[in-house]
Amino acid sequence: MNKFKIATLLCWIVLLLLSLEVIIPYKNASSSDLVYIESIYQDIFVRNYSINGWLVSKAPYFFPDWMLYFIIRLFINNYTSAWYIYTFLNLIIIILIFNYSLKLIYNQMSIDTTIFSFIWGALLLTFVFSTPNGLDSHTFLYPVYHSGALLNGLLIMLCWLSCNKNNNTAISLFNFIITMLATMSDLWFVLWFVIPIFVSTIFLVYTKKIDLKCNLSFNLVMIAGVLLGELLNRLIENTGLLYYSQIPIGTPAYTFINQLNHFFRDLFDLFINSPVLFTLFIINIIVSIYSIIICINGKLFEKTTYKLNKYMNSNINLNLLILLNVLSIISFIIPLIPIIYLKMWEQWNYRYIHHFIVLPWLLIGIYLYGLIWRNSK
Repeated sequence: MNKFKIATLLCWIVLLLLSLEVIIPYKNASSSDLVYIESIYQDIFVRNYSINGWLVSKAPYFFPDWMLYFIIRLFINNYTSAWYIYTFLNLIIIILIFNYSLKLIYNQMSIDTTIFSFIWGALLLTFVFSTPNGLDSHTFLYPVYHSGALLNGLLIMLCWLSCNKNNNTAISLFNFIITMLATMSDLWFVLWFVIPIFVSTIFLVYTKKIDLKCNLSFNLVMIAGVLLGELLNRLIENTGLLYYSQIPIGTPAYTFINQLNHFFRDLFDLFINSPVLFTLFIINIIVSIYSIIICINGKLFEKTTYKLNKYMNSNINLNLLILLNVLSIISFIIPLIPIIYLKMWEQWNYRYIHHFIVLPWLLIGIYLYGLIWRNSK
């Protein structure tokens, strides 16, 4: 393996770690939400208190937040340092998920794909930052800010891609375990990925772009994991081990139109402060809509296949790419329903649309790789 390329990769990893200190505001490490997980750590591992009877968030963030943060905290004495390491590892995991997506889409993985993944991951940090009104779009990297729901969802997305390429028992088992843990940890995982995958499956099976048998079994396993996860949460609460806070509803004075206006106002505020992110989002929406159209129009699908093989990497798996694009646009629509209906937008904002930021970055990155390495075999 080329030593220069390995050295380049290591440099990018170090650069990512250093850039977190510059790009992500220090004040976020001391927010009340983030202190929540530190308080639980202190009670369990320092004061040796029982967790029995704790009132936890409706999204308790068991996995991966608790597990990953507690492991880091056991080795790092300083809370703020542990927080930065957590955000770094979160970013690394997202980059590795992107890297594996390239492998599935282009049937290849090399040091080139890994270097490209880390460069594209470093650029992601430059696309997002705090807006003038104080809303922070970096929350997709923070512990207990629904970042776990994003990671779990991306993992299930990879399972779905893998299922449509080479289904096996290991994928089903991984699907079940992650879905169960993710549901217990944060129900936004269900809204961001489970329901969109289910709806996308119905559409793609109907248009004959994916196999019915393997996708039926995948969705049944996924739904079983969701049901078991929710059942375990109810058992935990009924036994008094933990109690879950209720989902707060927004101010009753807010009408549906008010909430919709607030949502698009803040979304525009995020994008106007990050023109690159806005561009990625718009391109992704257009490509996703086009993907839905070619699923319906067979002749257009054939023309698109020919052009992609001509101008992009010839190893591209178009069906998997379409699958991702269809999932992307459906996952943008479905979460808006509870956000607006429950009048939640004025309370937490960007933490409820992490996938609006990460999925366009991931999908456009996949296209860019295919254009840059179009002659790669």
